[in-house]
Amino acid sequence: MEHMLEGKEIPDEILDLMAGGVIPGNEKETMNHYVETFKAHKFSLKLTQQYWVEHMVKSNISSYSEQEARDYIASVW
Repeated sequence: MEHMLEGKEIPDEILDLMAGGVIPGNEKETMNHYVETFKAHKFSLKLTQQYWVEHMVKSNISSYSEQEARDYIASVW
């Protein structure tokens, strides 16, 4: 599927950056599974993001920001 903005295709590299490109690949895979699980159990997007951020804080994850995590979760929601 092509992603367009004002009639121009958006490069995959830009889309990846917008969707949490600074998040390591293995974390993206974990987050994708996490989102699928929470959606299946009827959690809201906001609550799903909140729980992930709490996990980040408890686990001392600092390779990406809380906002980057929220943005990525929203992009795969």
